[in-house]
Amino acid sequence: MTQTDSKRASQLPVPPPYDSDPSSLPPDPFTRPRNNVLISRTFGSLRGARFTIDPNIHLPASLLPQPRSRIFEKPPPNLELSVDFGAIDAEVHVLPFAEPAEGDADAEGAGSRDGDDRDDDLAFISFGDSEPRCETRWRKKTVHIATKTTTGSIALRVHAQPAAPVAVHAASTFGGVRVYLPRTLHGPLALTSTLRAPRLSPALRRACTPLREADGATHWFVGDIDAWRARGERGDAVSVGSEFGGVWVGYVGEESDAQEGEAARARRRAGARALMFSVLLMLACWFLLTMTLA
Repeated sequence: MTQTDSKRASQLPVPPPYDSDPSSLPPDPFTRPRNNVLISRTFGSLRGARFTIDPNIHLPASLLPQPRSRIFEKPPPNLELSVDFGAIDAEVHVLPFAEPAEGDADAEGAGSRDGDDRDDDLAFISFGDSEPRCETRWRKKTVHIATKTTTGSIALRVHAQPAAPVAVHAASTFGGVRVYLPRTLHGPLALTSTLRAPRLSPALRRACTPLREADGATHWFVGDIDAWRARGERGDAVSVGSEFGGVWVGYVGEESDAQEGEAARARRRAGARALMFSVLLMLACWFLLTMTLA
């Protein structure tokens, strides 16, 4: 480099220092508010995903995804996650519905699709004959969230406000399912697990009224039934099930309690196995000693 080139380089503007602050990076596209989200995979877990669902976003019919399942036949889900061979670990934030302006006919019908402005209909939350079937009144203003796996586990955390009723479905064939619900939840709850009894967190159990147990499903009601009936039997609805895995349902914020409880149960199971092994070993030694003396 000549002296002239060196002088010219020293006169060039110095680029600003690199900012490593994560807040300066572009946001995760999953966290941007959106609606009618469909993610379906055959292989590959979906872990650490965060979604912000804004039910006030209305896509043209030509851009709406085709539901992969019959979880919600009517209406299609606002968020549907499906993984065949993998796990799902997702956190969902539901934004409230916007209050329509007085006399705004377009805003009143914004929650419907294809001109369907029925305000009261029956929605059946079901994925199969062996999974919980939860029946509830459906209004236009309900956010529907569906998750399903075949072999992997499901961990779903849902944040919502009273102004945003949610209908949540989580089902797995061979994996365990954990669902953390908003404390504002008010409506029917259906749980099923073939191999072991579904579990509720102590806080959620205190807010529940047992309804019935039939066909492998346990039905509860969360909140005040009279207040729910006064609103025309409209509100939240939840169904959670697993064919060959465990089911646990609690409130958002109880993750640490659930993990501690699971660790305590794992320790008890390990202790029981160690005790059984010790007993079998003692019996084997006694048998060998008896054969030797004989």
